[in-house]
Amino acid sequence: MEHSESIANLAAALSTFQANVPSVPFDGTNAFLKNRYATLKAMIETARPVLAENGLSVSQIVVSYDGQIGVETVLMHNSGEWISNTAILPPGEEKGKSGAQVAGSTITYLRRYSYAAILGLYADEDTDGNGPQQNTKQGTQKPPQGNRTAPAPQRPYTPEQLRAGIAKRIAGKPLDGVTEDAARKLAITWKNITGQDKSIRHNTCVSIINRTVDSFKSLTVSEAEALTDWLNGNHPMAREESKLVAAELAAIEEERRSQGTLGEYFSEAPNSADAIAAIRGA
Repeated sequence: MEHSESIANLAAALSTFQANVPSVPFDGTNAFLKNRYATLKAMIETARPVLAENGLSVSQIVVSYDGQIGVETVLMHNSGEWISNTAILPPGEEKGKSGAQVAGSTITYLRRYSYAAILGLYADEDTDGNGPQQNTKQGTQKPPQGNRTAPAPQRPYTPEQLRAGIAKRIAGKPLDGVTEDAARKLAITWKNITGQDKSIRHNTCVSIINRTVDSFKSLTVSEAEALTDWLNGNHPMAREESKLVAAELAAIEEERRSQGTLGEYFSEAPNSADAIAAIRGA
């Protein structure tokens, strides 16, 4: 974070702003985790009048660095004081969209989180479905001591969070196989995320749904729906998350290889996906 030489006036104004800003309405829904969140539009419309009352303003500037897309968010006070921070992500790819359209989605994603962070706004719902945080003036209702839950995870999701989210979506859903058309579309989307290497694509899928998959046609309807929601929810983040899963698999593979136990799994499994599944279950 960068800032002006002094931020005394800004800090006092920001404190007053946070005490008076209303709760931001949760007008969006995460297709993967099904939790609600506040869109960028809702945050700006809620914050803008209270910012003005306190001599504050926010400016967000698109930046690029070493082929990556970023947003610099600057919070300014009418005294001339300011603070700023920059968030950067690698550009993604999305079939059917131009590079400019994908970049626009990434920029909006970065703007939303950066805007909420610099103003201290509550922009995401807990995974247990609790309502949004109440206005400070009205008081905050705390959950019972024995029933506290962690806030919704922020993307990129860790491999553990991905598996938990997929498992939650799959539970109690249909077991019928997906249609050939749905399997084809899922395969194309997955290819755009994980690249040309079929083994990486296959092993990543196996790790996330935690079972061996011969082809996308062998997925159940619920598995296919959960994977599609995750992949389409935010392509730049899905790309980062697939890298995390691939790195986890590589670490498992390297650990087994260093212990001299990897060979027995590969000798028993017909392909690398089965080998990884065997390793994870060991």
